[in-house]
Amino acid sequence: MRKPLPEFVDGEFYHVYNQGNNRDVTFQDERDYHVFVAKLRYYLDEYMEVCSYCMMGNHYHLLVRVRDAADVYKAALKDSMTNVKVSVHDIITERFRRFVLSYVVYVNHRHGRRGSLFAPKPQRKHVHDERYLRHLVYYINVNPELHGFTDDYTTYSFSSWHDLICGHTDWVPADAVAKWFGGIPAMVAYVEILRRGSDPLPGAPPAGP
Repeated sequence: MRKPLPEFVDGEFYHVYNQGNNRDVTFQDERDYHVFVAKLRYYLDEYMEVCSYCMMGNHYHLLVRVRDAADVYKAALKDSMTNVKVSVHDIITERFRRFVLSYVVYVNHRHGRRGSLFAPKPQRKHVHDERYLRHLVYYINVNPELHGFTDDYTTYSFSSWHDLICGHTDWVPADAVAKWFGGIPAMVAYVEILRRGSDPLPGAPPAGP
C-alpha cells in the first residue's frame, strides 16, 4: 500500500511531480509549455516559491517551498477562498487543484480532447535536508537530458536552469538556491559531477519518474 502523501507545511520544501494519465502526452508544443508556466504562476506564485522546475512531453517536476503561513493566508483571503478553519495544507492543495484543472481545460479545448490529462493524484515528497535539496536541483534540471528530450540539459528551454545560472529572476529564487551550494560556480560544478555519474549523495531517495 502506498504511503499517504506528506501534508504541505508552511516554510517546508517539496518535490511535486506527475505524469500524463496512461503516460499520455501533456505538452504537445511550445505554447502548451508556456501556458502551463503561466497558469502555475497565476495560481501558486503567492503561495509557494518554485526553486527548480522542468516540463517534458508527458510529465513535470517542481521543487517548491511553501511560503510562510501569514503570506499563504493573506493570499487566500485576497482570493476569497479561505477562513480561519482552513489549514495551509488545504489551501495549497486547492490552489494546486485549480491550477491543474485550468491547464487541463485549456489542453482539452485547444487539442480537441476530453477527459483527464494527468494521473489522478500528483505525487510529492517532503524534502527533509539541504543535501536532498541539492540533489533535486541536479535531478530536476538534468531530467530532460536523462529522459532523452534533449542532448544537453543546458540548452533545454523548459526548465529552470537558465533562471538559476543567471542569478536573478522575478520567479525562481535563484540567489537563495545558489547559496545551498556556496554560489553559482559551485552549483554548476556539483550538477556536472552528478551528470558524469559521480554521485556525492549515495543513497538519496528516488526523485520521481
